[in-house]
Amino acid sequence: NFFELDDVRLQAVVISNSDSLVFKKGNIGTLRSNTDGVFVSNSRSLSFSNVFVNGGARGVVGQNVKYFMLDSLNLSNQALYGVKIDSASNSKILNSKFEYIAQYPVHMLNALDNLIQVNNFTGNCFYTHNTYAQVFMGGISSNNTISNNTVQNGSHSNKSKYGIWLAVNTYANSVTSNLIDPISFSASAVFDESGNNIIY
Repeated sequence: NFFELDDVRLQAVVISNSDSLVFKKGNIGTLRSNTDGVFVSNSRSLSFSNVFVNGGARGVVGQNVKYFMLDSLNLSNQALYGVKIDSASNSKILNSKFEYIAQYPVHMLNALDNLIQVNNFTGNCFYTHNTYAQVFMGGISSNNTISNNTVQNGSHSNKSKYGIWLAVNTYANSVTSNLIDPISFSASAVFDESGNNIIY
C-alpha cells in the first residue's frame, strides 16, 4: 500500500529491534532540515522499495542492520547524507537515484558483505568543493561490492573530491564497472586510501 508523509518535523519513519518488514511505494516529502526520512536500528531483514525522500538532513539512516534492502529509492535535497549506515552486513543499495545531496549520497562505516549496484548519482557533493565522495566507505569495512553505478555532473560549480572513496581501514572491497563523469570530481574517480582493495 502507498504511504505518504508530508511537512515532517521529527523523524518520519523510525524502526528499532525489528525483523522482516517490507515498505513499498511511499513518499516522504518536505522534511525539515534537521530530520531523517527513515531511521532503522538493531534490525534485520527490512526492505524499502520505490520510496521517495525529499529534503531533511539524512534520507535513510541505518545502525546495526543486517539484510537491509534499499531498492529503487529516489533520494534528493538532503543537507548531509542520502544513505548513512553504520555497522551493516549482507545489505544492498540498488537501482536508486541520488540527486542534489549536499555532502555524501552514500556514507557507510564498518560494512561487511554489502552491495551497492546500479545506482545513479547526479549533482551531489556541492556543500564544500573538493571534500566529499558519491560513495564513502570507512571504518573496518571489507568484502563489499560497488559496481555498475553512474555518476553525472550537476548544475553546481562545486564538485566532489572523489567519485568513490575507500578509507584507510578498508580492505578486500571490489570496485568495478562504474561510469563516473570526469567533470564530476576534482581529484580522482576512485581513491583507495588503504591500497588493500580491488579496483577494476
